[in-house]
Amino acid sequence: MKFWKKQLLISTIYIGIMLIFYNFSSNEVSKIVGSLLTTVFVWVMNKTFSIDYQTKNEKELKDYQGKIDKEMEDYKNEWNQKLEDYKNKLDAELETHKAKLSGYTLVTKLQYELEFKIYTEIYELIQLNFQTVAGMVNDIKSNRKRDNHLEIIKKYNETGASVLSNTLKNRPFYQEEIFNSILKIDGINKKICDIYVNFIENSIITEDAEKLATDVGKRLINLSILIRKRIENMKIIEG
Repeated sequence: MKFWKKQLLISTIYIGIMLIFYNFSSNEVSKIVGSLLTTVFVWVMNKTFSIDYQTKNEKELKDYQGKIDKEMEDYKNEWNQKLEDYKNKLDAELETHKAKLSGYTLVTKLQYELEFKIYTEIYELIQLNFQTVAGMVNDIKSNRKRDNHLEIIKKYNETGASVLSNTLKNRPFYQEEIFNSILKIDGINKKICDIYVNFIENSIITEDAEKLATDVGKRLINLSILIRKRIENMKIIEG
């Protein structure tokens, strides 16, 4: 608008001067002066129009470039913020996964299968051993020894030896808490067997044997929980 106002002002001044000369000068003077003023006017208009129009275009171009630069900067900032938010989200998810994995034990498929096998085998052997011991406790509670009590003791020794052998053979693969729990159960079973071996009818030892057997039963339950947790917490890291 400023550009066009300036051009209108120059044109108005030119017309005003021309009118003055035509009204107050002779025709000859008016023609000469009019031609001269027209030449000057055209030159001034060309000069000012060219400069002003260029200045106007440069300003518009600069304003437009400034607008584009601002939009690009805003767009860049917006995407930088989105990228930062996404990175923070990924970092948070990564920390969550790390926290979950920290509660797991990463193992190979071979190790998983091996541990699963030895834990199920040892628990089965301990159960068989305890069944024999439980029979001993029932005999003690009944205040008698069966005729085949020597065979019962022999069976206990065989199953007890299998428990100890398997436990020591696979020691490197046992979790420490599980290993200690197995040894503790085996030790209590031995105490019950010793009571049974030395048991004489009418001797008052029933209460001691029952307490030990109850303790073994509780420890077997706890051992099964430890084994289950160990297996659940093992995560295979290969296909």
